[in-house]
Amino acid sequence: MEPIKGIMSRSLADIRGAKATTPLFSTVTGRREDGKHLTADYWFQNARQPVLFTNAMNSMLSEGFDTFVEIGPHPVLIAGAEALFKKRDRDCVIAPAMTRKEPEVTVFLQSLARLAARGVELNSDVLFGSGRRYVRLPKYPWQHARHWFEPPAAAALRHGRFEHPFLKRQTQLVLRDHQVDGEIVFPGTGHLELAWAVAKEQFRLDSFFLEDLNFDSPLILPDNSRHPLEVRLEIVSGEGDYRICSRPADASADSQWSRHSSGRINTAHDRFEKTVASLADIKEQFRDEELQSVEQFYENLHDAGLSYGERFRCIQQLQHHGQDWLAQLQLPDELLHESHRNNIHPALLDSCLHVLFA
Repeated sequence: MEPIKGIMSRSLADIRGAKATTPLFSTVTGRREDGKHLTADYWFQNARQPVLFTNAMNSMLSEGFDTFVEIGPHPVLIAGAEALFKKRDRDCVIAPAMTRKEPEVTVFLQSLARLAARGVELNSDVLFGSGRRYVRLPKYPWQHARHWFEPPAAAALRHGRFEHPFLKRQTQLVLRDHQVDGEIVFPGTGHLELAWAVAKEQFRLDSFFLEDLNFDSPLILPDNSRHPLEVRLEIVSGEGDYRICSRPADASADSQWSRHSSGRINTAHDRFEKTVASLADIKEQFRDEELQSVEQFYENLHDAGLSYGERFRCIQQLQHHGQDWLAQLQLPDELLHESHRNNIHPALLDSCLHVLFA
């Protein structure tokens, strides 16, 4: 940016800042400003200097602000802001204006509802129009007859039910690339991802692990319906024992559930141990080894009944040294947009297990 500083400064030389009528906090200076600082030099520094987002947020929190809206096509600052709220033990809310691949009006109205719940006074004329009228409630005792129309999706949202993105309808197109003996099978790594996501939602902890994993029966997805199965994860004990079950989506309320996997969410930090291996040392062992044919590797798996389509073929390179194998993996580009919603995308973790078949 330095080489174009002169050009940029001359182009913006006529810009003059005015006194702000709304509190203005700058991510260039990290503090509250009066608006008169918005000169040509400021805008160059805005492009040249690091973004002092945390400093600006801390300044706002120090002045008592506790309700925020991120304006943009997709929330990228909310996670950092919420981490700061937690660190400072502050009761704050930040809501998105839009979320990528989500209905814009729905996301916006949900955020408005969160603001209203915080006590923010909304402009009802803008929301409902100025020509609305109020209807008086009946003065006689209500008859307690229910006439409430509510779509299932709205009911799930109101009840706070958790829906993981890997269970949404469009995911079935991805799962067509994970077949065993011609059947679409929900991957075991998908079970782990669901358990991990629900654990974070339920226990609100940053550190935990899964143990005592059992896979009782394959979760086979019919290929002839957009709503083939209802899948749920139940936490069945105070110790974090869980199970993943399914049944046909059109089954009656008293129909039994089929259990596919179970395990335990362990939140005892003192039992968690981890070791770190040196990737450089591992790669050195394979330095003189030739690359194996990834295409032939997947053809061999196909002949054995394990059919992986392009979305589940994350192995890019494969090397062999004695009894050890080293693989380089990369998630396909079309799955990258959803990877941020997963702890580890099931397709990527599943490909790690493919190496066991080498």
